[in-house]
Amino acid sequence: MNDICLRIKCIIDEEFNGNNSAFSRKVGILEPTIRSYLSGSIPKADKIAAICSKLEISCDYLLLGKQEDKANKPQMFNNIEIKGKENKINDSDCFVLLKKKDDQIDKLLDIIDKITSNSR
Repeated sequence: MNDICLRIKCIIDEEFNGNNSAFSRKVGILEPTIRSYLSGSIPKADKIAAICSKLEISCDYLLLGKQEDKANKPQMFNNIEIKGKENKINDSDCFVLLKKKDDQIDKLLDIIDKITSNSR
């Protein structure tokens, strides 16, 4: 299971007592989709944005595992400063950043496919 899926599982276990249905209702994502994440499917950008927004967690945490600095030192995520809930990254910014990451991953997968098909 990848790190993002593990963090989702931890959130469900710790904040929703392991109840996938409660988590699903809170974040507005169908339960079968949540189960697919728990089986290792990587959420797309819009789903990550929804989870972060509804749970009021930073994209840094869900994507990278970075916790907010308790000493009020700002964290950086693609040059956007996140200082706390009052200044947290908004949904549309998060979606744009995650979409860019999805596009980068797709390009890397294409490169890997080309490399592996050339080596056959």
